[in-house]
Amino acid sequence: MRLKTKIMLLAMAPLVASAGLIALAQRQQEELLSQRQAALVRSAYLESARNELRHFAALALSTLSPLYNTGRDDAEIKAQAMRQLAALDYGSDGYFFLYDFDGVNLMHPRQPELVGRNLLRLRDEYGQFPIQLMRDKARSGGGFVEYSWNKPSTQTPARKIAYVTSLERWNWWFGTGLYVDDIRSEEHTSELQSRVDI
Repeated sequence: MRLKTKIMLLAMAPLVASAGLIALAQRQQEELLSQRQAALVRSAYLESARNELRHFAALALSTLSPLYNTGRDDAEIKAQAMRQLAALDYGSDGYFFLYDFDGVNLMHPRQPELVGRNLLRLRDEYGQFPIQLMRDKARSGGGFVEYSWNKPSTQTPARKIAYVTSLERWNWWFGTGLYVDDIRSEEHTSELQSRVDI
């Protein structure tokens, strides 16, 4: 090999190495950006779901308030309240559920086989006791609980976030939830889109 060729190869080696390092750094930045974007999408989706659930719970409370505020505690007024709560339906996977504080299911429009059963010791696929968690949250003033539950449209367990609240005088708590299993597909779509845009 001639001296001129050797000098040219020695001069090019740092350029090739630099180009490789730049490409590697760019790839790492792309992955980091993709992960941040996925986290932002998940956060925005969950916040939107929580806002929607608060709205649905407020709607249910405003529907039940005229009956609850009568001061009546008889079976007739409670049955009327249950019918109204069951009628608040929003889509194939959107419904309200009702329990007493002992953990007995009083109303479930998608799974009527649960009605009358005490479900406090029921475990989800992650080993949690979702009914107990929701009952405790309702008892402490209400709020959000995440757990796994059988999704009516697919008949498979799916991650869910619920908002629960109570009607203390009637020894009831109720809630509604949204399945958030599609967050992973939203993150995947966002990741693919970010790769296409780059």
